[in-house]
Amino acid sequence: MSRSAFRRILRRRWKTIFAVALLGLLLGALYAWLVPPKYTATTRLFASTRNSSVLEMYQGNLASQQRIVSYAGLATGHSVAESTIKALHLDMTPQQLLSRVKADTTPESVLLDIVVTDTDPQRASDIANTVADQLVALVTKIETPPGGGVPASRLTIVDQAQVPSKPSSFPPYLIVGVGLLIGLVVGAVLAAIRDRLDSSIIDPLELDTVPNLTGLGAIPYARKLAKQPIIEFDADSTPAAEAFRALRTQLHFLQVDNPPRAIVVTSARAGEGKSITALNLALALAAGGDSVALLDCDLRRPVLADLLGCVNTVGVTTVLAGRIGLYDALQATQIPNLVFLAAGDKPANPAALLGSGKARAMIAELKSHYNYIVLDSPPLLPVIDAAELGKNADGVMMCVRYGATKKPEIFRALTKLTSIDVNVLGGALTMTRGEGDLSYGYTYTAAGAENPVEQEWPEAIPSVVPEAAAVGSGQDNGSRRGRHSQASVQ
Repeated sequence: MSRSAFRRILRRRWKTIFAVALLGLLLGALYAWLVPPKYTATTRLFASTRNSSVLEMYQGNLASQQRIVSYAGLATGHSVAESTIKALHLDMTPQQLLSRVKADTTPESVLLDIVVTDTDPQRASDIANTVADQLVALVTKIETPPGGGVPASRLTIVDQAQVPSKPSSFPPYLIVGVGLLIGLVVGAVLAAIRDRLDSSIIDPLELDTVPNLTGLGAIPYARKLAKQPIIEFDADSTPAAEAFRALRTQLHFLQVDNPPRAIVVTSARAGEGKSITALNLALALAAGGDSVALLDCDLRRPVLADLLGCVNTVGVTTVLAGRIGLYDALQATQIPNLVFLAAGDKPANPAALLGSGKARAMIAELKSHYNYIVLDSPPLLPVIDAAELGKNADGVMMCVRYGATKKPEIFRALTKLTSIDVNVLGGALTMTRGEGDLSYGYTYTAAGAENPVEQEWPEAIPSVVPEAAAVGSGQDNGSRRGRHSQASVQ
């Protein structure tokens, strides 16, 4: 794994790593608190035989080495356990006692260690010494000839067990540390697995791997857009502003023989930044000297009027219904070269209205007077509105949210467009670097549904008085209004 991939996983999955590490820390602390410390005491015995010559001593030593293994088995047998319990008056069964006792032998030696582990240091010492005493007595009994006499072999206690002063188990701080370390490792592995299985887009270059989609660039998340969604391109040089300038340049050079001028901005699902993208794309085009008309064609959940401080009582729906002329419905904004057409009243069937011939005529009329038409539209997966609108425009630009939009979702959304021969201009990766969202709090339902939703929107700029709009400083406002005040889309 490269360093960049590791940093990306840390940035995107730090919550998973933190949660699992915290769980490991808590489990380690719980184990250290619930499990009492253990103490270990050891008694050492020496096996020997009675010898009268060097040869007999050698043979006896070999015999003792062979016997020591058998003595270790006797030390952990029921007979020694029962006699130890009786001698110490212990309140436990032989099985419980034997779970605390271990007999260790050293290869090619005649030493036997009785090792006892217990939660009580005094009891561990007493059990080790008593087991040794009972084993010595048992071996003496076994090795003594039936008629009496000197035992053929014997065990001698050479080191009595002392009361341990320190626990032999891991100290609590080490247990907690190990728990934290295991949590970090497991969390990192889970984060890597999640990242590997995640099909969301995290790199602008990945947009080019999606069929029928061309990457147009990336728009970084800007915290200040959560409070003020309008970028002042004349004075702003932040990464977000530069990203929109780069997007403007990309659109200028798209399809050089027939550059798109009526651009529908949409996304696969809600919450991917399409409305803020449409707004600031229009502002970037206007800041570059082009005359721009921004239309809120999200007839289900219109928001641009609030963001621009305009009214939403007249707009796309009232123009298409013939209740007001197109240029009478356009509203002036505080941004030079930019006019705005709100959504208007909510219609019964937004998709049919946006796909109608009247909508095509309205867009064609606007193209005859403005360099660019930017149309904000609903997301593609919940409803078909953007696809219907795309048929009447020059192309559709997809907004893809960093680390959230999945490739299958993008593919399904694009299928809605390509199946009816809508021109897909490309996709822009929004809110990159995974630093949060812009509080887009609305959802979409099927046409005609009236489920209430909670909305959280950035504060609007100071409102302006809506009037028939013209582009630029307003020097030709009168002549333009005189020519088009009665214009409407039939």
